[in-house]
Order: sequence, then C-alpha cells, then structure tokens
Amino acid sequence: ENSLLVAGRSIGGSSSSSGADDPRMQLLQELSKWRFLAHSGAPLALIAGLNMAGRAGLAWAANPYWEGLIGLLIMLVVAVSSVRNSLFLEITPVWNCGILRFSYAPGAADFTKIIPVIVTTLALVILGWQSYEQDAALLPFFVGPLVAFVLNALPASKDGETGNKLPPLFVLGDGGEVALFAGLVATEVLLHMQGK
Repeated sequence: ENSLLVAGRSIGGSSSSSGADDPRMQLLQELSKWRFLAHSGAPLALIAGLNMAGRAGLAWAANPYWEGLIGLLIMLVVAVSSVRNSLFLEITPVWNCGILRFSYAPGAADFTKIIPVIVTTLALVILGWQSYEQDAALLPFFVGPLVAFVLNALPASKDGETGNKLPPLFVLGDGGEVALFAGLVATEVLLHMQGK
C-alpha cells in the first residue's frame, strides 16, 4: 500500500499535473483496485488474534466451538467485502499533500468500507486486553490494536482538502495498520519465546 503512495507522489503534485490518459495514472488505478480487495481481508487478523488469545490462556478463545463460529462469521464478512471491493468497486483519483491515490467514489462507501475494520480493531483491542490480564508480558497484543484504533479516530484532513494543518487520513490509517500488525507480530514472538 505504501509503495502505491510513493508511486502516486511520483506522478505529480496537483490534480492538474497529470491527466486521466496518463498511463502511470491508469496503472496506479489498476493496482489500487487490488489494494481495496486486499483490505477486504482485514478481518482475517481476528483469526490470528483468536489463536494468540487461546495460546495466552483465554479458555473461550481456544474453544473449538467459538473458533469455528467466529471463523465462519469472519469468512462471511470477508466474502461480502471482497465482492463489494471487486465487482462493485467505484474509485476516483484524489490528490492530498502532493500525493495521487485512489479512494472510494463519493457516495460509494458502505458497511464494507468501515465497519469490518472498526469491528476487527475493537475485537483485537478486547482480545489483547484479556490476554494482557492473563500475562502482563503480552502488553503489545493490547497496545498495537489500541494505537491503531486511536490513530484512526484522530481528526484528519479529508481527501482533497488543502491548507489543512491536520495529517492526511491515509497517513493516520497506515500508521495504525503498522502499529496493529507490529503488536500482533511482537505477541507472536513473545508467545513463541514462552513455548506457547
């Protein structure tokens, strides 16, 4: 995703720098479609979170019944979101802070854009907190998703806004993703070191 932002920056610094006929812009649009499809898989992080929580000592998270039920719900959300972000995807070019990127077209957003990410992040915060209560060494499991949730809730400049002192929404969102996955990776390392 960040490499697409770098590519968008190289195309130009304003909406007048490059036209829709620019092959670089067309390539960026096609690659961005894959980015949206990949975001459909965000809820899959819950499967890893459940696994880590179960290994951390949360009995309910290690229960096959709950694992199966939650896994089926996650797969349903991923499937619906994947269909939405492939067959019905409408994106438009947006300039922000000298970077061209593609975003949902105005009015094209629905539950598949926001709700799965919010629910995934909140569920990981809860799993992280419960795991931390079991083992204080697993603090990254709680902190990573919490930082992601806070960063995504901070005020940010919206796509296309100019002259705003707030950081762009995509910068906060990417920072949150890095924090979330850093917390999950650190937790996996800690659990492995504990032999769990």
